Amino acid sequence: MSATFRHPTLSLSTSSGAMAFNGTWKADRSENYDKFLERIGVNVMKRKLAEHDNLKITIEQTGDNFHVKESSTFRTKEFDFTLGVKFDYSLADGTEVSGTWEMEGDMLKGLFNRKDNNKLLTTTRSIVNGELVQVSGSLRVANQSLNINGLLVITRAIASKQKGSSSNPSLHVLANWQPV
Repeated sequence: MSATFRHPTLSLSTSSGAMAFNGTWKADRSENYDKFLERIGVNVMKRKLAEHDNLKITIEQTGDNFHVKESSTFRTKEFDFTLGVKFDYSLADGTEVSGTWEMEGDMLKGLFNRKDNNKLLTTTRSIVNGELVQVSGSLRVANQSLNINGLLVITRAIASKQKGSSSNPSLHVLANWQPV
């Protein structure tokens, strides 16, 4: 799943992704969102509601610490996390996950484990041409462990999916986000 968010006042002069994500971002477009939600086990009613979510996220980064506010048609949620520190989180449909965010170069990479079915969810966020691009996917890993090399492989698969390949139906471009 891929999503793009746009932020018109964003300054991209920061290096190594530091504070580049700061700002309020509004969902602009998405690709394969319904298929992604189906793949991770979201029922059809919740998938239909998600199509009209009108999600906005506000990100405030101070060093390795992040404060995130997610506002949508259906809920508003705020949470904090620190890079590399495991935390618990509730997805929009109420699904509980546990995982971490890491910064790799200019990209935020998240790896989360669903508590209800042990599926691994991946999310990357990067700034591309003034837009926050979020790409999410699901994995099945027999031993429930994954190292950074696995994430690099996923990133390559996501890149080919964005170019129109249909090689991996579990990947979804959530949305492109525009700054507000």
